[in-house]
Amino acid sequence: MPMLQQIAESYQGELLLAKVDCDAEQDIVARFGIRSLPTVVLFKDGQPVDGFAGAQPESAVRKMLEPHVQMPPPVAADPLEQAEALFAEGRIGDAEALLKVLLGEDNSNAKALILYGRCLAERGELGEAQVVLDAVRATSTRPRWPVPRRS
Repeated sequence: MPMLQQIAESYQGELLLAKVDCDAEQDIVARFGIRSLPTVVLFKDGQPVDGFAGAQPESAVRKMLEPHVQMPPPVAADPLEQAEALFAEGRIGDAEALLKVLLGEDNSNAKALILYGRCLAERGELGEAQVVLDAVRATSTRPRWPVPRRS
């Protein structure tokens, strides 16, 4: 159980671990055909999608979860590092939202501007991406481009 709790915590709210008292909840035991403990059933959108019975190593549990629950990026002290991690995972919208906040506070960070331009390009906003990237190239001081609007 401590290992399962640790795994659930590592998902930073993306995964909820719930325990069932099998002695008191005999209908659940019968419904899922539970014959040994621990038995883990993974639910997604209210439906069982995977699971296992018996003790498993942490690597096996994480492998079972992998296709069903997205592991959040490690919390970075630097918002730019977090945006880079989100972008690398293909979570373009999340990276872009974080960059908008970051650039709303200080739009002179060339690295953040370049990553924001890449986010725009990934979404097919090539004209906007070009404007942002041209602003980075045109000046080595404070770029002159509109601050992204917060959605």
